[in-house]
Amino acid sequence: MEYGRLLSLPNLVTFSRILAVLPIAWLIDSQHYVATFWVVFAAGMTDAIDGWLAKRFGQQSHLGSMLDPLADKVLLFGCFALMAAYDLVPMWLFLLVTLRDVVIVSGALAYHRWVEPFKAKPTWTSKITTFMQIILVLLVFADLAMVEHDWAQITTIMIWLVSGLTVVSGLMYVWIGGVRTWQTMRHR
Repeated sequence: MEYGRLLSLPNLVTFSRILAVLPIAWLIDSQHYVATFWVVFAAGMTDAIDGWLAKRFGQQSHLGSMLDPLADKVLLFGCFALMAAYDLVPMWLFLLVTLRDVVIVSGALAYHRWVEPFKAKPTWTSKITTFMQIILVLLVFADLAMVEHDWAQITTIMIWLVSGLTVVSGLMYVWIGGVRTWQTMRHR
């Protein structure tokens, strides 16, 4: 692998999203919820920034297309695991988010291994789901950081919305992967 591509600015921004999990864990454990909110916000913004930089400077790459969803998974897995561990969201939500990602990654690896090389292409439901998961994480920490506001009802609605989107986007990937596998195998 060429180090120039690995160390491109868009990929470095993507790596920062992965590394953000460490300070987020420390901040949650220390109950610094205002700082947690802002670190999660900044990490969430890198999801848009890395793609913009790649397009703007012509640095789009296969590596970047694989790192971007991986960074999303690591950030969101870390946030949901920590929030569930500290009883900030229900454990079942963490398990649902994790199960969806395990199904997607397992399906992609199986497709790559037994059908043909896999090309990562997020669905519109996946993009919405990731965005809403980040909004939920931000909402949880905004609620904890702002003592004068009580957003428990909004948080509860968001938990159910995110769980529904998580299921729908997971099923979409299973459907699309199944159809693509069937079509590819049929033409062999």
